[in-house]
Amino acid sequence: MKAVGLTQHEKLGEYEGLVGILTKGRTIRTEFNKGAVVMALMYLENPEHY
Repeated sequence: MKAVGLTQHEKLGEYEGLVGILTKGRTIRTEFNKGAVVMALMYLENPEHY
């Protein structure tokens, strides 16, 4: 992302991540990942629906 001018961070993944840049800070990489894991695993709590 540095090559195309979206960031100057050398270690983008340690900061807001690409998700943070593309959402203009409305969400960051870690928040997005947490939500994705919760959604992916929700079938374990509700097996009767799957």
